[in-house]
Amino acid sequence: MPSPFYNPLHMHSNFISPYTIPEQTTYTTKLFIPSIDDFLKLVDEKEDTGDYYQGFLAKFKQQRISVRILSRISDEEFKNCDVDTIGARQTLRYYAMKYNV
Repeated sequence: MPSPFYNPLHMHSNFISPYTIPEQTTYTTKLFIPSIDDFLKLVDEKEDTGDYYQGFLAKFKQQRISVRILSRISDEEFKNCDVDTIGARQTLRYYAMKYNV
């Protein structure tokens, strides 16, 4: 049912009412996930631990562990990679959480 009131703005299709919400555009950006080598170097730099975390590289590669799954590895799986201390496991999980997708 048409409105009984005359509104000259309805005649202009380009007019945007101040009360309309513009269509939202979502932008997706692909998160860059570093290699396990670069990730362990980054953790060593941030934690100022020399090359302590890089020492786990060979076992991580042997087990085909990527940064993407690192935060979801169990304590037992970490122990299989010679990451025996709670602090090291929690530190690795903390830094890997950023790359959960």
